[in-house]
Amino acid sequence: MANRLPLPLLTETAPSIRAALEVIDGFALNAALIVDAHRNLIGIVTDGDLRRALLGGASLDGSVVPFMTRNPEVVGEWESRASVLDLMLSRGIDQLPVVDANGKLAGLHTLRELLGRGVKETPTLILAGGRGTRLGRETRSVPKPMLRVAGRPILERLINHCVGFGFTNITLSVAHLADDIIAYFGDGNHFGCQITYLHDREGEPRGTGGPFVDFVRSRPNCGDPILVINGDLVTDANLSSLVESHDDAGALMTIATYDYMHEVPFGVVEAEASGFIRQVEEKPLLSVPVSAGMYAISPAAAQGLPDEGPIPMTEVVRKLLAQGSKVLAFPITTDWLDVGSPGDLRKARGSLQDS
Repeated sequence: MANRLPLPLLTETAPSIRAALEVIDGFALNAALIVDAHRNLIGIVTDGDLRRALLGGASLDGSVVPFMTRNPEVVGEWESRASVLDLMLSRGIDQLPVVDANGKLAGLHTLRELLGRGVKETPTLILAGGRGTRLGRETRSVPKPMLRVAGRPILERLINHCVGFGFTNITLSVAHLADDIIAYFGDGNHFGCQITYLHDREGEPRGTGGPFVDFVRSRPNCGDPILVINGDLVTDANLSSLVESHDDAGALMTIATYDYMHEVPFGVVEAEASGFIRQVEEKPLLSVPVSAGMYAISPAAAQGLPDEGPIPMTEVVRKLLAQGSKVLAFPITTDWLDVGSPGDLRKARGSLQDS
């Protein structure tokens, strides 16, 4: 949610540079918003704009209008925190006005607010080592998580999504073309987080569950649940709620689930025990919950799992269920897409390009 009233507003028809500086100083921000009498946003002026104006000879009592940015970038108040952060980081914006459905100024997002509020200690492990063989030539020279969707790598969008919910302690599990990923993200400072790297051992794939085990082994004193996410997801899921539900339930593992819709390409027959048909439904649409590739997992779940060889995440689940541990489902209803096939990639690129 964006900051609401009071906002750093200037409502005069020709506010002065002095008035703008007073507003910026009073709100401890680096920008002021200029609106008309009907609360329509006219422009935005930053402290940098004002400094440059004064250095160029402008008077403190002169109008701020020549130095403001007209028609600034805005977002709707319905936009998610993560998508707003994604936009701000990609455009290098420190503040972003929010408008309502009628186009009236409704609030203000600041990068400080988005990055600084609710920062969580929960370690986050993103699985970014897959080869993406089903994507064919798309991933011959590009790591699957680095495929671009609407101008930016999938993994960058996912990291921004994590940071938007306060998860800034991030480890990337890397293998295939790992150097490309490391060169792009570095230590994470540019993305508002701290990034470390977990490497698969040479020639020894660890599957989806193995990196979790390796991560726990590398941090023997870690007692917090770990947020584990597949690195090829495009999603708006509420990651904070996922971790909170895990803690509240006292589960050893929580799996985000998504209702996957599948159309059966045939007429489905429902028959009685006698053999007589009760009904036939032509090409029904079935919905089944599937794992969405996002997990909250307590470190204790790694006990008893092997330190070598591939471990599918499903094997981690089966092991926990066999020993009677609590495994919780966390249904998500927001946008979610696993980019695992050329069709999924086209869908992700199309949906985000249109949004």
